[in-house]
Amino acid sequence: MKLTCAPSTLRDALDALRALPPSAPRALALEDGVYAEPLELDGGEWRVELGAASWRGAALRAWGGARVHITGERLHAAAPEALWVRDAALTVEGLAVSCRGGHALRAEGAAAVQLTRARLHHAGGCGLLASGPVALRCDGVTFEWCGLDERPRGESEHESDGVWLEESPAGAPRARFEGCAFARSRGDGLYAKAGEVELVGCAFEGNHVNGAYGGAGARLRLSSCEFTESVEAAVGVSGGEARLEGCALRGGEGVALFALDGARVHAERCALLSGRRAAALIDAGAALTLLDSTWGDGAPELGGAPVGVSVSGGARARFARCEGRGARGALLAAQDGGVVEAEGLRLRGGQVCLAARDAGDLRLSAVTLEGARDAGLMVEGRRRGEAAAPFELRDVHALDCGAAGLWMSDEARVDWRGGALRGGERGAQLSGDAALALAACDLSDHARAQVTLSDRAALTAAGCALRGRYQPLHGAPRSQDAGVEASGEARVRLTDCRLSDHGRAQVSLHGGARGELRGCLLARGGDAGAFVTSGAHLRVEGGEVRAHLSAGLWVERGGALEARGVEVRDQESGGVFCRAGSRAHLEGCALRHNRKAGLDVEGGSEAWLRGGVVQGGGGSGVIFQRGARGGVSGARVEGHPVAALALCAGAAPSVEDCELSAGEGVALWLERGAEGAVRACWLYGPPGRELVAEEGARTRLEGNRLADEGERDGGEGH
Repeated sequence: MKLTCAPSTLRDALDALRALPPSAPRALALEDGVYAEPLELDGGEWRVELGAASWRGAALRAWGGARVHITGERLHAAAPEALWVRDAALTVEGLAVSCRGGHALRAEGAAAVQLTRARLHHAGGCGLLASGPVALRCDGVTFEWCGLDERPRGESEHESDGVWLEESPAGAPRARFEGCAFARSRGDGLYAKAGEVELVGCAFEGNHVNGAYGGAGARLRLSSCEFTESVEAAVGVSGGEARLEGCALRGGEGVALFALDGARVHAERCALLSGRRAAALIDAGAALTLLDSTWGDGAPELGGAPVGVSVSGGARARFARCEGRGARGALLAAQDGGVVEAEGLRLRGGQVCLAARDAGDLRLSAVTLEGARDAGLMVEGRRRGEAAAPFELRDVHALDCGAAGLWMSDEARVDWRGGALRGGERGAQLSGDAALALAACDLSDHARAQVTLSDRAALTAAGCALRGRYQPLHGAPRSQDAGVEASGEARVRLTDCRLSDHGRAQVSLHGGARGELRGCLLARGGDAGAFVTSGAHLRVEGGEVRAHLSAGLWVERGGALEARGVEVRDQESGGVFCRAGSRAHLEGCALRHNRKAGLDVEGGSEAWLRGGVVQGGGGSGVIFQRGARGGVSGARVEGHPVAALALCAGAAPSVEDCELSAGEGVALWLERGAEGAVRACWLYGPPGRELVAEEGARTRLEGNRLADEGERDGGEGH
C-alpha cells in the first residue's frame, strides 16, 4: 500500500499504514513542505519517497527492527537529529540530508545503515554518529559541514565531526566507506573511538582538526584515499591501529600523519606531504611501518616543514624502499628514545637528512642521504644506558651534503660498514666523546677534509679509501682538502686504508691527538703524507707513503712519530722531515727515491733510524742539522748526489753499524761544528769520497771502514 501525504495529513497516513499487517510493506510519498512531527517508525518495512521536505525538529526515528528505505531529493531537519535509527535497518539513496544544530544521522545499537550517493550536511553536530555494534556501509556519500562559521558553544560533545564512531557496552561499529568525501568539518572528517573501519577511494578536504582519526579501540584500513588541508593532521592514530595503502596525505597546517600512545600504523605506497609542522610525528610508544612510500614537499630546494618524520618518546619506525624530500630541519629524526630502522631509504635535502639525538636509535641498511644543507647524518648524544652498543649503519651513502656527510658530537657511537661519504665540505666531523668505526667505506671529493676530529673524538677505519681532489698538474690550482685531521685529544686508528689525492696532508694530527696507521697507503698529495705537530703522536706500521709534493712524513713543534716497516718513496721533497723540537723513531723502514733527503732532522729535534734502507733521490740520504739529536744504526744508505749521511753544524747524533755509500756524492759529510759520533760503519765510495770532513768538525769517528764501491769485505780502518 502506498500513500501520498502533505504536512497536514502525515499523522493520518502513518496511522493508516500502521494498521496494515506486520508483514505488509508500507510506502509513503511526502509532498514538499514543512513537517511539524517526525516519522516515528517502530518495526515493519517502510519505503519513503521525499521531494524536498523539511522538519521543524527531527525528521525520522526508526527502532524495533524497522526496515526503512528512503529516496528523494532533500531532507532538512532543524534539530536535534535528522535521522535516528536504533536496532533498525536504514537504506538511503540519492538524498541530501541536513541538520542544523544536531546530527544528520544517528545510528545506535544493532542498527544496519546503508547510504548510497547521499549528502549529509551538518552544523553543530556530526554528519553521522554511530554508537554500539552498528553495521554501516557508505558508497559515494559526502559528509560536509554547512551553515555556520564556528561550532556553537555548548552544542554537541562530538566536536562537529563528519563521522563519529564509538562503542557501547553491546559492542563497537563496523563501517565501510567507498568513494566518500569528508569535507570542511569543524572537527574531524572521521573520528573513530572504536570499531573496524574500512575506507576505499575516499577524499578528505579542509577538515578543521584531523582528516581521519583512530582512537584506542579503533582499527582503520584506508586504501587509495586522498587527504588535503586538514588543520591538525591528515591521519591521526592514538592507541589504535591503522593500515594505509596507496593514500596521499597532505598535512595542511599541522602534519600528514601522527601516531601516539602505542598506536600501530602500517603504510604502503603512500605519499605524506608535509604540513607546516611535519610530514609525520610518531611518539609515545607508537610504531610505524612505511613501505614503498614518499614524504616531504617533493622539492628539496624549497625547504618545507621543520621536520619530515619525527620518531620520539620510545616510538619505533621502520622504513623500506622509501624516499623523503625537502624540510627546513631534519627529514627524519630519532629522538628521546625513538628507534628508526631503515632499508632502501633515500633522503634528499633538508637542513639535515637524518638526525639522532637525546638517546634516539638508528639501524640503517642501504640508505642514501643526499644534498642536505648542513649534514647528511647528525648524531648527538647516545643510546640510553652506559653500555649501549653503537648505531649500526650498513651500506649507507652520504652524498653532496653541505657541512658534513656525518656530524657526530657528545657521546655518539656509530659503526658504519660499506657505503660512501662523497661531496660537500667534510665527509665526517666528530667532536666531544664521539666514536666512529668505518669499514670498507669510500670517502671522497670533500672540499676541506674527509674526516675531522676534535676534543676526545675517536675514529677507527679498516679497509677504507679516502680520496681527495688534488691533481698533480703544472699550473693547476692546488685543492685545499685533507684526509684525516685530528686535534685536541682525538684518537685515530686506520688499518689497511688508502688515502690519496689530498691538497693538504693525508693525515694531520695536532695538539694532543694520537694516531695509528697499520698497512695503509698514503699516495699522491699536494702536501705531506702525514703531518704531526704541537704535541700530537703518530704511529705507523707497515704500508707505503709515496708521491707527495712535500715530505712523506712530516713531524714538527713537539710532535712525535713512530714508524716500523714503512716504505716512504718518490716524494717531491723529503722522505721524513723532523723539525722544531719534534721526535721521530724509524725502525726497519725503506726511504727511497725522494727528491730531497730521505731523513732530515733539524731545529732541536731528535730522530732515530734503526735498520732499513735509505736509497736514491736527491740531496743527502740522512741529514742532521742545527741542533738535531738522535742517531742511525744498522741502516743502509746509498745513491745520493750530495752525501749518504751529512752531519751539519750543531748536530750531535750517534751513528753506528751502518753502510754508507757515496753514490754520486760522498759517503759521510761532516760540516764544521758537527758533533756526535760515527762508529763501526762501512763507508763506500771512490778514494776521497768515502769521507769529507770540514775543518772544525768535532764528530768522533771510531772503528769505521773505508772501501771501494765494489768491495764489501776489505778496506782500511779509519
